[in-house]
Amino acid sequence: MKSLTFLSVIFFMFMVKHVYAVQITTLFKDLSAEAQRQVVCLADNIYFEAANESPMGKMAVAFVTLNRVTTGNYSNTICGVVHQKIRGVCQFSWYCDPINVKKRLTVRSTPLYNDILDIAVFIAVNYRYIDDVSKNATHFHSIKIDPQWRLQKTNTIGQHIFYRNRFEKINRERFSLV
Repeated sequence: MKSLTFLSVIFFMFMVKHVYAVQITTLFKDLSAEAQRQVVCLADNIYFEAANESPMGKMAVAFVTLNRVTTGNYSNTICGVVHQKIRGVCQFSWYCDPINVKKRLTVRSTPLYNDILDIAVFIAVNYRYIDDVSKNATHFHSIKIDPQWRLQKTNTIGQHIFYRNRFEKINRERFSLV
């Protein structure tokens, strides 16, 4: 997959000063069936939340998703976090939008989605070892809205503002792709 090499170079340029350990390069096809299912959920979330963002914006959305998995306050799987409703409200609005449900069937064969899938694999496999560009965020929203959250702002990347709940503890050791 030649896009993996291209994305690895781009990712390395963004993350070179933040790497804590040797990066692991894994292809989607080499993952277990369950790990592939989890990575597809992550890629779907990145696609529908940040498809038109920079690579760093896409990575930040991936980190928010994985950070939620590791806090113990949300589902303990990527798919569980992406599909989660709290008090009947989808945590990622695209998931409950019927238009996007139909789109999911067609977007997965596009070059953009394949690039996002490469990012999702890379982040999921290396989550424990690379610096979090969202700065430990567990929430984000578009810069076009102001939900009046009582959360600590951590970063603004592209069209998204990222936040963390100061009472939530992210434990990367808790994360396992399967």
